[in-house]
Amino acid sequence: MSIAPVPHVRLLGPVQVEYQGTPLPLGGPRQLALLAMLVWADARVLTVDEIIEGVWGDDAPPRARHSVRAYISRLRTALSPTGAEFTWAGGYALILPPGSTVDVREHRRLREAASAATETCVAAQLLREAESMHRGLALTGLPGPFAARQQIQWAERALAVREERLALDVACGRPGAAIAELLDLTAAHPVRESLHATFMRALAAAGRQAEAVDVYHRLTRRLADDYGLDPGAALREAYLGVLRAEAPGLAPVIPIRRRLAAAR
Repeated sequence: MSIAPVPHVRLLGPVQVEYQGTPLPLGGPRQLALLAMLVWADARVLTVDEIIEGVWGDDAPPRARHSVRAYISRLRTALSPTGAEFTWAGGYALILPPGSTVDVREHRRLREAASAATETCVAAQLLREAESMHRGLALTGLPGPFAARQQIQWAERALAVREERLALDVACGRPGAAIAELLDLTAAHPVRESLHATFMRALAAAGRQAEAVDVYHRLTRRLADDYGLDPGAALREAYLGVLRAEAPGLAPVIPIRRRLAAAR
């Protein structure tokens, strides 16, 4: 018995719907922004006013409602081979056929599985799979307030997931592989204390305690000089761990789950 083909929707990068191995032609940026809103709504009806706000915001043209109807008509035609359906009941909803995949939903499933995992190395691998789903900035190149909000949220979520995976890699006994990534990340985020704490633990686990101490002192000087701030509790705890020459051991389950929950 053959398995019916289903669409695969990708939003973590340029918006794409692949069907039977081929990307479907989906129209221009605003039409794609509308499609992204409907997919994200997960079969919930969006009113025309919600769509206009998400696609245009305050820059909506006088004929925005007409444009929404035209976009829906074109998307219905483009997606008709997949079995996807558009419904109208005071607004629009997109119903994807059973078995369809959507990368943002799969990303969430992997994060939840990592949060529930009892083995540190298993959790790290699940987060690595989630990371692999990113093909660039979410909703790459799309206009409108909805896309802008999602881009900000998913950029932070991607960083949080990567940061947690690196902490798990260190706890899993792979500090060497994590150090190179953390070197780049701490340079890109020079006052993100949680990243520096993980970097310090990775260096200490690799036998590079002096470098870990230097990371701490450089960051605390920057926090004090540029922002008038003292280091937070997590950073101080990491520093004390380095001073005690403690191996990181297994990452604690509750903090991991809290950090992953915050990234949802």
